[in-house]
Amino acid sequence: WQEELFDANEVEDANEFVNALKTDVIEERVYVFSPKGDIKDLPLGSTPIDFAYYIHTEVGHKCRGAKINGKLVSLDYQLGNGDKVEVLTAKRGGPSRDWLNENLGYVKTSRARSKIKHWFKRQNFDESVSQGRAMLERELKRLSISNIKIDGLSNICNYAKVDDFLAAVGYNDLSIKQVIRKALEHLASEDTPEEKLIATTPNFAPVASPKPTDSVHVKGMTNLLTHLANCCRPLPGDAISGYITRGRGVTVHRYDCPNVLKIVDRERLIDVGWGTSSQKTYAVELIIRAFDRAGLVRDISQVIANDQVNILNLDVITRRKNNTAELLVALDITSLEHLIKLMDKIEQLPNIIYVKRKG
Repeated sequence: WQEELFDANEVEDANEFVNALKTDVIEERVYVFSPKGDIKDLPLGSTPIDFAYYIHTEVGHKCRGAKINGKLVSLDYQLGNGDKVEVLTAKRGGPSRDWLNENLGYVKTSRARSKIKHWFKRQNFDESVSQGRAMLERELKRLSISNIKIDGLSNICNYAKVDDFLAAVGYNDLSIKQVIRKALEHLASEDTPEEKLIATTPNFAPVASPKPTDSVHVKGMTNLLTHLANCCRPLPGDAISGYITRGRGVTVHRYDCPNVLKIVDRERLIDVGWGTSSQKTYAVELIIRAFDRAGLVRDISQVIANDQVNILNLDVITRRKNNTAELLVALDITSLEHLIKLMDKIEQLPNIIYVKRKG
């Protein structure tokens, strides 16, 4: 445990250090066997990748698969007491960036995470910059956040140079989750949104209009009726803005909603914020594009069901010319963080081209 405490101490971010301390030192342990019969103890929830890095850094870097009790398992398999773990390695190569995505569950321990980050830091700086830019562009597009520029995000995240900022994202010294959170906070603090182009989406059947909600509060006022806008379907975690309607109270939009950006009468826009309720769910629509195959809808539905998410509506458009399918799925989601986690899981399915939030 002393070595693990030392590894946790290498973490630069204070919150990350506390989480690492809880995970690697304080949490329950799981006891497993190496192929030679040696007992190894790891934090509960550890995976074959965590085991590989526990054995040796290079074993972790070159890990490509694992056998548990003689049977092949996925790298996100959670080790159990008494498991015999065998790591399958390649002669060359390094870790995958997906291993650092917390939503995919590949890595539990701060030791493994810090070793992976260090490997990417040693790689070509220009490659990290390119990877960071590609990762950010993809995430902003996926979440339909379009009225903020990547170059501006470096200032929001307190980086003097854009390339240093992108490189930090590229080797995951700065997580995508942190950047998106700061971007949304920045959008919420701006006085006037900028104009933007309105994106078009396929013509699917509409979902029923949302009901009045008490999960949003109007700053400086009480007892005002609020509705979540049907056009952009905001979630807790989204930057939001309220629009005073005639006779229907306040309609709550995402801050970058095209309909808000088109409003000429800016005096009717007011400050609103999310309440503290965590039990509510909100209707959100996802656009999923994939190469068509047998069982595609079944597999997507299974991932959603495994995450205990209710499907409100599902429409499919198939294009035989290029053998693709486009799905519009309406879901009950609790928060933006919940949505991102689910999107990451769907994208891991075979044949998926992209998963994007509609709006």
